[in-house]
Amino acid sequence: MKKSRVQVASLVAVIAFIVGITAMAPAALASKGQVLLTDINGTPKQYWRVGETLFITVIDPDENRDSDEVEFLQGSLKTQLGDDVPVIQVCAGPCPDYPGMRSGDFVSSLDGLVLQETGVNTGVFRSQTGILITKALIGQPVNTGDLQLQVFDTDTIFVRYQDPTNPNDISIYLGKIYTGTAPGTRARAIISITDAGGNPVSVTDIGRTIFVTVTDADENTSPTTIETVKATLVNARTKQALELTLVETGPDTGVFRNVDGIILVDEKNKGRTLGATEFEARDKDTILAFYRAPAEFVPVELLPPEATRTDRAENALIRCERVVPVRLAPGAEGTIKTTCTAKQALKALIVSETVEPAFTVVSGDVRGAGLNLPAGGKVELTYRIRAGAAPGTFTISGTATPATEAGPQPGVTLSSNIEVAAASASSAFAELKVTTVESSLVTVARDVPDTAVADREFTVKVKVTAKQALRALLINDTVPAGCSLAGGTVSRAGTITPLNPGQSFEHQYKLVCAQGSYTISGVVTPVTAAGAQAPVPVSSTFAVGAVAPIVGALGDINDPYDFAVAQVKVAHRNPARIAFVDATGREVTELKIGQDVFIQVEDRDQNADSDRVERVVVMLFSATGGRELEVLVETGVNTGVFRNPGPLKLVPKAVASCPMPDDLTVFRMGPEIVFTPIEDGENDGQLAVARDEVIYAIYYDDEVARIESIDEIKRALDAYDVIAITATVKSYAFDQFDKKVKFVDDAGRPISEYKVGMDVFVQLDDSSLNYSADLVEQVPVIVLDRHTGDKECVTLQETGPNTGIFRNQQGLPLRRGLPSDIRLGDGILQMQDRDNIEAHFQAADNPQDYAATSIGIIPLFEAPVAPAKPAVRFEPAQIEIGKSFVIEVTDPNRSGTLTDAVTLTQLRAGQVVKTWKITVRQTDGGVFRSDPIATGELGSGATIEAQDGDTLKAEYAGADPATASLFSAKFEVREFKASPMPATTKVTFQAVGSGIERVSVSVYDLSGKLVFSGSKAGASVEWNVAQTGNGVYLFIMTASGKGQSKTSKVMKLVILR
Repeated sequence: MKKSRVQVASLVAVIAFIVGITAMAPAALASKGQVLLTDINGTPKQYWRVGETLFITVIDPDENRDSDEVEFLQGSLKTQLGDDVPVIQVCAGPCPDYPGMRSGDFVSSLDGLVLQETGVNTGVFRSQTGILITKALIGQPVNTGDLQLQVFDTDTIFVRYQDPTNPNDISIYLGKIYTGTAPGTRARAIISITDAGGNPVSVTDIGRTIFVTVTDADENTSPTTIETVKATLVNARTKQALELTLVETGPDTGVFRNVDGIILVDEKNKGRTLGATEFEARDKDTILAFYRAPAEFVPVELLPPEATRTDRAENALIRCERVVPVRLAPGAEGTIKTTCTAKQALKALIVSETVEPAFTVVSGDVRGAGLNLPAGGKVELTYRIRAGAAPGTFTISGTATPATEAGPQPGVTLSSNIEVAAASASSAFAELKVTTVESSLVTVARDVPDTAVADREFTVKVKVTAKQALRALLINDTVPAGCSLAGGTVSRAGTITPLNPGQSFEHQYKLVCAQGSYTISGVVTPVTAAGAQAPVPVSSTFAVGAVAPIVGALGDINDPYDFAVAQVKVAHRNPARIAFVDATGREVTELKIGQDVFIQVEDRDQNADSDRVERVVVMLFSATGGRELEVLVETGVNTGVFRNPGPLKLVPKAVASCPMPDDLTVFRMGPEIVFTPIEDGENDGQLAVARDEVIYAIYYDDEVARIESIDEIKRALDAYDVIAITATVKSYAFDQFDKKVKFVDDAGRPISEYKVGMDVFVQLDDSSLNYSADLVEQVPVIVLDRHTGDKECVTLQETGPNTGIFRNQQGLPLRRGLPSDIRLGDGILQMQDRDNIEAHFQAADNPQDYAATSIGIIPLFEAPVAPAKPAVRFEPAQIEIGKSFVIEVTDPNRSGTLTDAVTLTQLRAGQVVKTWKITVRQTDGGVFRSDPIATGELGSGATIEAQDGDTLKAEYAGADPATASLFSAKFEVREFKASPMPATTKVTFQAVGSGIERVSVSVYDLSGKLVFSGSKAGASVEWNVAQTGNGVYLFIMTASGKGQSKTSKVMKLVILR
């Protein structure tokens, strides 16, 4: 239920009163805390992979309250209303006080997350337990608060810290999920049709066997488990579809292939039942393989029944009925069926329906017509819609207009309301049944589906939490009769990482079961220092039904934009060819929103008339359901090359705009429903897409029949010749930390704090939002003060055509205000002294593209704070020649790009070799990093040509210099020597060079007797000769390293005392 503004103002009054008291406390004048996402050693990281473990580090000296004790950050701040606000919260997307972006998973100090001071009196706190990043799946629930963070590809990780003793001290930090081979890159799926040897084939024959291979690195979720993915095989002529299960070719490969090949059988052999690995085709057919099957090619399966309602309206000429779902969950799909029946003969009946923007039409058509209908004749519309994220009641309306011999007659209007019910926390877990068993040593929980689907894989998870220190666990489940193991193992035996009290170990496997009821039984045996203890039995009962649930899509179910297509011709030796091209005809594989798109088809057999220019048709689709029909015109008489004469426009799937003042929701659920979606007509010359998705075009050789009269088509067309092509809509998902949103003054200069009475200006650097080079565009950001509860939407305008830099033209005023003064959306931000205000941005056409920043407010006449001393360092401090390094500067008093700010000097034996000026760029508040700097051997041409033992020195104004040593990874011995010569009490045998890992020496007297032998790691060996007689000795040395070795010649040693 929506609160009134009076209720909101009362709530804010209490919060503001608490904050006002806190602001007058001495803690309010303390230093500002900083939160970071780091590795276990505290090194900040912005880019993260699934499978990595992140730690949260907070630097906050004023929380170091006792210099003699190690302290903790944990728990929450409690308001007088009883609300608990976590001290630390990390989320996949913005945290739950704003609706999440994708998975919605979060971990907080309310769920057992504890940060411990790294030592006595350090003021640096780090999470005691790492947070494992795991993969979320579309349509599957997430488990929140379990010290695992489930994410989707390219999600943003958001962490927020609020000082428990100074609520005005707030710090935020962002990280980014990536799937490619390097930070900031993305893995795209590749699909191909191959022979048994894995070789791609473009032409095959009836009777041959084909395989489908998918390479998708981000679906390789475990380095030790063989995974599976889904693909769809389609006969483009008949639309026959076959779902395939592709199995990973080995642990940690990311390459998936169907185990049993698919045999192409002749469609003429009707009447016999096809085998599981047979697929019908004819000569000249095109076989398509999709990774993420389009809706029109998904194999038909029985969907669960929906609770429906039938709405009716009629007049003297027609009767209309519409069957709609009574209720849809956010993101769920439903079927709409409208039937209009003629009560008497009609010349025409036209039915047209309108769907509110809260719904998206995912398949079918909302318009239809019938001609020359008899009494009882019908016009039917059937289409599917997907509900958006916002709860509420939304309307589908439509008009049916009949026409008789006398012309158009009065129509019937029919409206239907559908409720979108807000998903509750309980509903998110309704699909899982958790069985928990306790013992004195462990808590065992097994997760199974409450209702699984027959002949479909599902996951069983066994989670064991230690109550006492354990050395090992033995897990042994029994697969019930009627089920088979589809992945992993049901047993886990042997030593694992020892568990401390409170730590957990999770084991999972996959089953496939027939329809029926089942019980999984098993035991968990904890092992302590005293040996194996009493087994803990656990049993779980679940049902397997015949009805399949709705799935998001086949293929990559972690990433709705990842899409790939492959094709093979059956005995077709002269196929058509299709490509995306630019205006000059050059092929392109990557497109940009706002760009003109041209499609080119080469098909000689469509050049049926050498005296006229002809036309063909291509259908374009986006991976998320958009579609567009394009008519291609021959580029000249008798060319057989066809291109769209007017460009197809790629437009953003959604246009950002400020929400209503009463509903300043900072974020909406993605990926499609954000702000105001553009309506995408099927033949309007534009295709609405989201950044980072894939569009594809399909050309059918016989589609010309749609655009030319039947009388003109006298030739036989090649109905089997079908071709497909894909292109990626250019991804800006990883420009997260190049931009992004920042507070500035009215001239666009970055600032570190505002004073009461100043106007707030926000700047966003984001070239991906520059959709048109000729227009000045606008985007919204939300500016808020968490303490007063005030939120304002600020519209940023591009500073000029084609700049990609956005700033508000009119400042947002900062005003001290009483709680009664707060009005959401009134264009004034009510705040209090020493508050923190935040700015949040989310791209409308790509909700995973998210950024945030915060800034402090100081009283108008507050005394300035002494600036912190800058620091400079090398990463790493020991640099291997041939590898790159970066220089990092920490300076909280600077921002932006610091050009030529660092002096880098190369030293050899104390002498200067060369000096450079290095530019560093801001990556976070007060942190700046250089581009990678390459090193190499002398003469290599690298930026820094070095030899073993060289030293680098970095100098930055106000900071202590930093040094780093250079060493060679190449094995080289330049000299063997013994010193001193002559020796007195001890002698050192030394190998001089680089890459030396061990030295051995053998010493003989002149008669050939061995008097000393020694070997030691490193480059030298010592021999105590205090008890050895004077004289001349002979020795041989061997140095080894990097898999190589070198032996000296026979050398002479003199001992003389």
